[in-house]
Amino acid sequence: ITPPAIIDALRRGRAFCTRAPGALLYLEVEGKMPGDTVRGGGRLEAEARAQSAVPIQRIDLVQRGCVVHSIDGQGRRELTERFTIDRGNGQWVLALLYADAPYPDNSHCGTPFDVSGVLAFTNPVYLQ
Repeated sequence: ITPPAIIDALRRGRAFCTRAPGALLYLEVEGKMPGDTVRGGGRLEAEARAQSAVPIQRIDLVQRGCVVHSIDGQGRRELTERFTIDRGNGQWVLALLYADAPYPDNSHCGTPFDVSGVLAFTNPVYLQ
């Protein structure tokens, strides 16, 4: 990994945000990563994957501001789920990872993310 490669990835939207060490969240739609655009209509295959140092409560898939799938983490620390979504019109989809409990030694105490339980979120995959 080089600094130019990191800058290129960020410019392309290939990122997720986490508020805790050990929390990773990935999203693919039709094999496309956050920042990419999926073209075509109908139903789309997607996959969300998460790893967390604390138990996972759930992963929500948000499409154009609405939760379209909620995956129960059942307290696991690793989770992979495949699902189908409707493309819709000029939309986007992203993933949110929620923890069962606040992350220990969290420097973000009291922020909206901490209060809501969101541990990580992805940039959107765009749908056209």
